This record gives sequence, structure tokens and C-alpha cells, in this order.
Amino acid sequence: MRRLGAVVATAVLASAAQAEDVDLVGTFPAGSADVAMLRSIAVDRFVGRGGAEVGAALERALTKPGIDGLVHFIVRSDPNAADGVVQGAVSTNVSSEDFVRTDERCVERDERKKCVRKEKIRIDCTRRFVRMTAEARVIDDHDRRVLWAGAPERTKQTEWCEGDISPDSVATDVERLSGEIANDLRRTFAPTVRTYSVRFREKTKGLNPVQTAQFKGLVRQSQHDLPLACQGWSGLERQAPDHVATVFDLGVCAEAAGDLEGALARYERASQLLGPHNEAENDANRVRGLIAARDLARRRGV
Repeated sequence: MRRLGAVVATAVLASAAQAEDVDLVGTFPAGSADVAMLRSIAVDRFVGRGGAEVGAALERALTKPGIDGLVHFIVRSDPNAADGVVQGAVSTNVSSEDFVRTDERCVERDERKKCVRKEKIRIDCTRRFVRMTAEARVIDDHDRRVLWAGAPERTKQTEWCEGDISPDSVATDVERLSGEIANDLRRTFAPTVRTYSVRFREKTKGLNPVQTAQFKGLVRQSQHDLPLACQGWSGLERQAPDHVATVFDLGVCAEAAGDLEGALARYERASQLLGPHNEAENDANRVRGLIAARDLARRRGV
């Protein structure tokens, strides 16, 4: 069973020269909660140039297990047997333009093959653009509601000049872009389990010398015994309430322990102490996403 929104602490990176991070694994929400609620899904035919490639790539993306070894949907081959159906149309435009590049090249060498004279020469070149757009939508097969509609687009630019090795073919570009669009759609349709790092704050401003030494020792301790370091930060907070780095680092401790509400409260408090437009708000937003993914899993019953 998938544990969406769960966070697992896997390692702490130890480095005397860099700020310390804790590596975590978490489940982040899909772009569309309505689609993510589906139990099964089918990829219907995508029409247009590149449509077959996008459809096949999307099926592969939806059936590929995440880093937790699980897949989110049951992927059906028959659209009539699925809770939701993905369908759409793909347009692929290819254009090119000529341009001239100036390059400095050796035009004369001595008897030892050393360049003794260079000249700037003009080289004829070509720039090619392959732009792919997938007009896609997901339909609820039970009541025919459109759960999501969008048009992800990707572009591949290739340049080559006279004398260069031949570039990849347009077909190769189409295959690559199809995979990128399929991955974009997969992130929209289903939650994503991924690793991420959270960096401890290490500023000791506002602490007295004894507390400063204690704080720095806790940062070092977090490299090999995070739970014990977190206990130490809790004790330090009682001595120095609202010290920003301590409040924030206790948020990291809560997130690593899977206490997402506790982590959010800590990050929000740190953000208040830091003032507007601070980095702690990014951490709070990340945890809000983890909570949303966890709550969706609960509603979905997995």
C-alpha cells in the first residue's frame, strides 16, 4: 500500500566545510487531485504526428514503479474498464533557420605542426526546432466529467555547422520529446515519491556563548545521531525561546520523524520570526504539499 505524504529520514550528509543536510524521502502531490483520486486509468489513442509516441510513453510512465517500488494507478488496456481515460491530440512542428558562425581556426603551421597564423572564418550553420504540444484531457468514465485538461509543450533545439557530425534525426527528437511530455503528464496525474534534502540553519545570533557552543555541538551531532540532536534542540529552545535557527531545526526534526503538522508549525513560526519573503516559507510550502498528498491517500483509501 502506498503511504502518500510519508517522510522517511535516510541519511545526514556529514561535511565540516558545508552546512549540514538531512536526506528524506517523501510523497509529493499530483498536479490534479481529481485525477489522482482515480483507482484505474487507461491511455486512449492520441491522434496527430507524434501521438502514438506520446501515448506509448505515457503508458510506460504510468506503469513504471516509483522509488518505493509501487505504481499509483492500475493501468487498463481497455478504456471501458478504467475509472478514467486519457485522450488527446499531438501536434509536432519542425522548423529550421540558417545562420553564420564566426570561428577562429589555424590556417598555417610550422614544421613542428605548431600554429603560426590564425584567421577568423565564417561557417554556414543550421538551427532546427522541433516543438511538440499535447492537447490532453482526462475524463471520468462514470459520469463523463472532464477531470483535467491541459496542453504541455516541449521544444528541442539542435544546432550544427558545416563539417560537424550529422545531428540526431527528427524522429529521435520526437521520441525524446514524447518521453518528456509523458513525464510531465505523469507528474500531473499521480503523486511522486522522491528524495529531497533539507538544510539545517546554523546561525547562532541571539544565543549567549554557552548556548552558541551547545548549538554548534548539536549541529555536529546531527551528522551521526539525529534523534539525540533533536532532543538537545528541544532543551535549548526552553533556554532561548524563538531563536530562529533552533525553531527551524526543530521543524527539520519533526519532518524527519514524519510529524508533518509539527514541522509545518515550526517552519511557519520561523518564517514569522524571519520576516517577509524568507526561505523558511519554501519549507512550509513543501510540507503543505506533503500533507496534501498524505490526506489524498487517506481519502483514496490506500
